[in-house]
Amino acid sequence: MAGALRIGQMQISRLEKRKNPRLSTMARTVAAMSGHLTLIATFPDQEPVVLVASRVGEKEKRGKKRA
Repeated sequence: MAGALRIGQMQISRLEKRKNPRLSTMARTVAAMSGHLTLIATFPDQEPVVLVASRVGEKEKRGKKRA
C-alpha cells in the first residue's frame, strides 16, 4: 500500500490511526487499491444524493500515459 500511495510505512500507520481522515486521502487510498470512492447522502423521504464520485486513480493514470 505504501508503495502504491508513494508514501512510507510510517505514514500508512498514521492514516490507519487517524479518526477523521480527509476525503482526498481516502480517495487516493481507494484509488491505490483500484477502486473509486463515492460519498452518498441519504435524507428522509428523498432519494440518495451522490455528493462525491472520486476519479482520482483515472486522473493519475491518464497523466502517466502522457509522460
